[in-house]
Amino acid sequence: MRTVAAVVVSATLMAMVLSLAAADHLRQFWESFSVIALYILWIGLMAAALICLLKGWLGRMRHGLAGLVAWCVIMLVALVVSLCTVWLLPVEMLVNVTLQELLIRTLGISGILGALILRYLYENHRQKQRELAESRARFQALQARIRPHFLFNSLNTVVSLIPSDPACAEEVLQDLSDLFRASLGSGKPA
Repeated sequence: MRTVAAVVVSATLMAMVLSLAAADHLRQFWESFSVIALYILWIGLMAAALICLLKGWLGRMRHGLAGLVAWCVIMLVALVVSLCTVWLLPVEMLVNVTLQELLIRTLGISGILGALILRYLYENHRQKQRELAESRARFQALQARIRPHFLFNSLNTVVSLIPSDPACAEEVLQDLSDLFRASLGSGKPA
């Protein structure tokens, strides 16, 4: 849901910037903004949906190749949306823009923004991986400090039980050996 919201907000802001840059007066701004926003949202949401559908397949690729494939998906969606726009919109709405100009502008903007967004997502992923590795290292360091204390406390408990209840001390030792055997057998720390 956050991804969809980010695509919608980003596309709307981009449409606003493009409309402000092209408008001579306020009325022209609102007219161009509505068409441009619809056009950009169409590209953005379709590209995001297609990349989400391909997420499992892209996840099995190396990062660079997955990024290139995702960028190509964005470019393909931009091309298809451009061609559909020319086919669907009335000719009078496209008076100032030829098909070639529309394709060049759309593919240029989509290519640049798609690359920037994919780079941002890659850096975000790397940051999360670094944080995960750091927390695992902290956890393992903490576990390494706890293990000797656990063994020391367990052995002290057994020593204190020997004079009063030797059978219980023997049972605790057997349970302790089973615990260590299980932890060593599973490959996980005790």
